[in-house]
Amino acid sequence: MLILILLLALVFPGLSIATTPTISSVSGTVSNGSTLTITGTDMVDQSTSNFDPFFTSNSSAYNFGGANPNADGYCADSGECMGNYDAATRLFGSNNTIHWNVNANGVAGNTSCPAQNLFAYNGLNRHSNGVADDLWVRFYSRWHAANNDWTFAYMKMYYAQSPGLNNEPGVYYESYNPGSTTGPTQMLVKVGGLDVTPSVPNPPDTTGRINNDEWHLYELEQNSLVSPPVVSTWMDGVQLASNYSGDAGAGVTLSNWYLLIGMVNTCGYDANFNVDEWFAGFAFGSARLYPASFVEISNNATYGAGTKIYQLPINISDTSQSVTVNLSGLGPGPYYLYVTNNLQQTSTAFSLAPMSPGAAGYGSFTLFGVGH
Repeated sequence: MLILILLLALVFPGLSIATTPTISSVSGTVSNGSTLTITGTDMVDQSTSNFDPFFTSNSSAYNFGGANPNADGYCADSGECMGNYDAATRLFGSNNTIHWNVNANGVAGNTSCPAQNLFAYNGLNRHSNGVADDLWVRFYSRWHAANNDWTFAYMKMYYAQSPGLNNEPGVYYESYNPGSTTGPTQMLVKVGGLDVTPSVPNPPDTTGRINNDEWHLYELEQNSLVSPPVVSTWMDGVQLASNYSGDAGAGVTLSNWYLLIGMVNTCGYDANFNVDEWFAGFAFGSARLYPASFVEISNNATYGAGTKIYQLPINISDTSQSVTVNLSGLGPGPYYLYVTNNLQQTSTAFSLAPMSPGAAGYGSFTLFGVGH
């Protein structure tokens, strides 16, 4: 079998061999807001088979592995090259993130958008030779608002332009926070000139908003193989918009996307506004790219049979990762932990029992073994 796998890898270098993640140990405290650390194998197993040719032409662009954004193709022109690689704030092991900052510097911008927009972003060109296609995008994003002072309108984090939409306004995906300076409560999805504003998933975020220093998972599909073209979005594995066409009419061809990432613009802020944003695991391609790794806690030993809750990641790798515990809606336990890797293979249940609320010995623990 090993020889066969090696031969397949040589003949088909882009081929991913599906392997099931295993969990060997879990340590930490099973209570809301605490940290669990999971060790095992094949917990990511990232496939690149559906990545766009951009990542072949820019071989270190995935996980921002080059010397700087320009070296990795993330500076489409001099005006779209405002982010910097960050080796301190990381999600995927030793891989860099890309970081942006916007700062009001004592001047409020609450009267005119876009004239008073703040922005810091990077751009890239993604060509399909004018042919309509189905473009999928995935990334993880994290914000930090100094003194928890957020915009009271929106922070556009993804903006795709296509000649089929006359370049403006394109496709938006952004956090939306109408009338409040606390963390955003909605995600705005815009196609052409129309938008929808679904609420952020709750859970996995029990506050019903995006908070400082949380890594959230975002996915989009921009499908121009149907007429009219449609956009679907996900956050933390929950679908927020399904086949939304906005005002992109029948016969429109969306191709040759020009992608902007980061804080493409922010609207509505006070004089103390100062926000940082990071991206990790950014990729796009011809089919759904799926989460790098998806950790869930359930109240059932059979996967999918009970309630299961996605656990926000702190760090992610094939052999070790940490998550912030969320037990919302799971009842008193017992609890079971699952890891689904990028190849959509799910581990066997790892029992967190008898460490359930109210049980003797509840609290810090370390469990060893596979598939308890």
